[in-house]
Amino acid sequence: MFGRFPGSAPAGLKKYKAPQTKRNIYEYSVRGLAARNLCAALLPYSVVKREQLELALQFYEQPWRSQRTTRNGGGYKLRTVEQVDADLGIARQMKELKHASGQ
Repeated sequence: MFGRFPGSAPAGLKKYKAPQTKRNIYEYSVRGLAARNLCAALLPYSVVKREQLELALQFYEQPWRSQRTTRNGGGYKLRTVEQVDADLGIARQMKELKHASGQ
């Protein structure tokens, strides 16, 4: 998984015990294009989180997500008021989905 979806692992892979059940919990973090690719790869197998994955993909596929200010793709970019509103709308929808599923 780490080779296909480079993120903060293996150094950033976190393992801890759930307080109630004492089961192992693993946390793996990715962002940017790696997060988009991970969401797309998980989508066909998702039932419970499907709407959240689709919404995350919608967020990553906004046209202004790929417009960077520097040649190597890094850096910050200014967004219009409409773009910020669209991002906030997606964030609100994600929050509603998370609360509806009891997270």
